[in-house]
Amino acid sequence: MSKSTIAAIDLGTMTVRVGLYRPHDRGLMLTGFSIAEMPPDGGDETARTGAIIGALRTALTGVDRGALKLSYAISGQTVFTRFVKLPPSPPERVAQMVRFEAQQNVPFPMADVVWDYQLMRQSADSDLEAIIVAIKADMLDRLNAAVVSVARLPERVDVAPLALFNAVRFNYSDWRESLLVLDIGAKSTNLIFIEEGKAFVRGVPIAGNQITQALAKDMNLGAEEAEALKRSKGFVGLGGAYEDPADDEAARASKVIRGVMTRLHSEVTRSVNFYKGQQGGSEPTRVLLTGGSSVLPYMNLFFQDKLGIPVEMFNPFRNVAVGPGVDRANLSKSAHLLGETVGVALREVGECPIEVDLVPQVSRAKREAREKAVAGAGIVAAILLIFGCLGAAQMVRAKAVDERLSAESRELAKLKAEAAKLETQEGSFQANFARAGQLLEMGRRRLQWARLLDELNKIVPVGIWVTRMEPAIEGAPADFMAATPPPKAPGEPPGVIAANELMIKGFYEAYDKDALENPDQAVGERAIRDFLERMTKSEYFDMTTQDIQDPKRVTTQIKVASEKKLALEFQVRVKLKEPVPLSP
Repeated sequence: MSKSTIAAIDLGTMTVRVGLYRPHDRGLMLTGFSIAEMPPDGGDETARTGAIIGALRTALTGVDRGALKLSYAISGQTVFTRFVKLPPSPPERVAQMVRFEAQQNVPFPMADVVWDYQLMRQSADSDLEAIIVAIKADMLDRLNAAVVSVARLPERVDVAPLALFNAVRFNYSDWRESLLVLDIGAKSTNLIFIEEGKAFVRGVPIAGNQITQALAKDMNLGAEEAEALKRSKGFVGLGGAYEDPADDEAARASKVIRGVMTRLHSEVTRSVNFYKGQQGGSEPTRVLLTGGSSVLPYMNLFFQDKLGIPVEMFNPFRNVAVGPGVDRANLSKSAHLLGETVGVALREVGECPIEVDLVPQVSRAKREAREKAVAGAGIVAAILLIFGCLGAAQMVRAKAVDERLSAESRELAKLKAEAAKLETQEGSFQANFARAGQLLEMGRRRLQWARLLDELNKIVPVGIWVTRMEPAIEGAPADFMAATPPPKAPGEPPGVIAANELMIKGFYEAYDKDALENPDQAVGERAIRDFLERMTKSEYFDMTTQDIQDPKRVTTQIKVASEKKLALEFQVRVKLKEPVPLSP
């Protein structure tokens, strides 16, 4: 097996397809292929992973896996694909705008997905069109682990519908008309719209499995019996005046299959209208059929009659050479399953219209490490060659090298001296920076008390007198003189004690001068309530409505009707939002 052999793998929902290719003067040459079916997984991801491993082992039997350049495509069902339009933007902002669109459109956190994008074209009104693809990282990791366990690290991970797009563009490069590719698979049908400078993909959940389910329901069969009937006798009923076949079972099955395909035709019509109306595309003038379920007899005639345009099977080897060792008879029966492998392999031999890559981060890192190792081996070989040349040149080149080394040694000594100076200056800078930080912190602490006093001055209403204010720690008055705690350990600097509360004492007006004879006109209670409520709104005090109603935190002297006191005492234990250090 040549080291230039390309292994292109398509991980379908029911089959694994492997195409082996080599670069060719026509671009690509098929040297071998293999197709392995997988049992239904029933939605069990573990079972699906095991089925993929088994199918890959079967497909790669007899292949020298260590000599391959391997890439694979994942089913469009497992990938979120979105086509977006972007306003005219300079090139340096496009990536940022696409990431914003991805964050808005991908229905998962960006940290949980692997994603990529491709700019398609700049339209006539200067808008940009981009394709965004994303897959859950855990799902991709499972698929990638299955591939790596059997083969090797992938060069890239493609998306099946986009690989098929590249294969169609390569094989039908002489067609300038608008094309619609119907990829009718097992679980879904991908509609791929292709025209100059444009692409659009939509998945429809109507395909081979839905035919099998409809046959099982209509004819009261088990799933395996219905699948066998579809493969042995199934065809798309022609309808109208066409005579039914003599086999009653085949005749009944054909009508069921036609009913499912009629539903698919409705989705095709809806998608064409969306492509024309929302994506600015043209009406397709030709349809290419591909996929595992596309080979049901009369499928092309059904869609040709419904759509009114030519319908034919897609030939993925129209412009691809076929090697002499390939079983051509078997290839003609399987070509409809190998289109994606052609698109994957084309990425290794030249540029393609769409080049997204969903290689997991782990595989990407390993691949880069491998490439660096190969480059390092090349560097070592180059160094050995240089030494060989030096030996051949003998004394002349040896003298030149000595002179060069001497000059570089002198230059290195100068650089070391400069580096020592820079290290000294850096140390001085760090020390000055630390001192500046200390000075800034001291200045900020100086202003804390001033700001607290200014805030109190703003929120104290008329009718309130503050007579005493002192810092406190959890309700206990703080002693400024003993505010420096001892060091935690010998040689360590002392810690910092900070007040987290403020004890405020004073008086509030019990009666104003007009209310000495009429106690109902007293305003002092309103003043103290106003004072407390202002505290709850202050940016410096951490007081809530519950706090100002707490008797442990707020105490006021009760007014007695028989007494004619002009002022009553109050005390408030105010919590501070930012503790104030009491030590330097």
